[in-house]
Amino acid sequence: MPAVFVDGTFIVKSNASARGSAAVSLSTSFGSGTLLYSLDGSTPDFSSRYFDGPFEVKRSSTLRVVAYNVDFTQSQQSDPVEIIILPTVTAHAAGGGSVAVDPPAGAYFADGTATVTATPAPGWTFLKWLGDATGTNLTASVSASRNRCVQAVFGTAFGATTVGGGGVVRSPVMGLYPYGSSVRLTAVPQLGNYFVFWGNAATGTNNPLTFTVTTANSTASAVFTSLSGNNCSLSVVADGLGRVAATPRANRYIIGTSVTLTTQPDAGQEFLEWGGDATGTNNPLTLTMSQSKVVTAQFTKRPRLLIMPCLDGFNDGGFRFTLQGEVGAVYRIDSGTVPPNWTMHWMFTNALGTDQITDPSATNDLRRFYRVEHLPLID
Repeated sequence: MPAVFVDGTFIVKSNASARGSAAVSLSTSFGSGTLLYSLDGSTPDFSSRYFDGPFEVKRSSTLRVVAYNVDFTQSQQSDPVEIIILPTVTAHAAGGGSVAVDPPAGAYFADGTATVTATPAPGWTFLKWLGDATGTNLTASVSASRNRCVQAVFGTAFGATTVGGGGVVRSPVMGLYPYGSSVRLTAVPQLGNYFVFWGNAATGTNNPLTFTVTTANSTASAVFTSLSGNNCSLSVVADGLGRVAATPRANRYIIGTSVTLTTQPDAGQEFLEWGGDATGTNNPLTLTMSQSKVVTAQFTKRPRLLIMPCLDGFNDGGFRFTLQGEVGAVYRIDSGTVPPNWTMHWMFTNALGTDQITDPSATNDLRRFYRVEHLPLID
């Protein structure tokens, strides 16, 4: 009869189990034989699936196989093999701590429960769970009725100091920054000074500087010194989701130098206008450095809706997706099956820059659309 292999093991009994998924391979002693199979327990025939190589089974199935010789004059069927796919519980953290799953071997069945425990590394604080665990408690219970995925988010403090005459603009400003989050640092010198370089946890002379938070309680220092001679300084502060390129790029210029500023909005964003010591919407913008200047570039701050691998998608509660947006902003999310017929479903404050939303009604529709709107803050 046809031979069945599950995860490389020859199956000699009526069932096999695997964790999460199973790699299935078939073979026959018929020379140049043909193999057809079904996964729903039905008798395989010429309308069944053709075996042309190993395949993956992700849900519990009843496998039946028929083998034919080269001219289809002989055939042989295998006994049914029940392939039992046991659920998995995947737990991870981007950094700043670790996650433990109990029981660690993941011996979960449809009615099983796993316990996930977050342990912060020194200098880090547990912030929240993402995925199939929710809340801010260090320990959470996860029902193993299907494959589950959870992520622990850890955060730490990050500060900016100055040496000399100037200040640092941080964006975003947060009490605790999640591991791996980006902070834009812009050094702004006081009149008569210019920015020289970054020190402490940051390095280089780029201004602004994008700093990635991966070390506990780190601090970036901006070093300033006095201008001398026929020199002036230029600082460009980007407000929103975008960057500005200066040509020529420098932290101090000879008075009379012509500098061209070109905006570079992030994907899906737009440049709005110049502010500070520049006005209008010209892009590129040419400045004549007659004195030290601070220029602001205004960009849009549109949020994004996305599906994060492992953490989002359909689940027992409906359909889950992720919003990425401005820290502290208030958002409204609408849904609908036929735009523009929208219904408001959620309104919340985005505390950490990333939030997850579950739509319990999504499983009842062939398709559903979502849109997000940034609401103004009300004093």
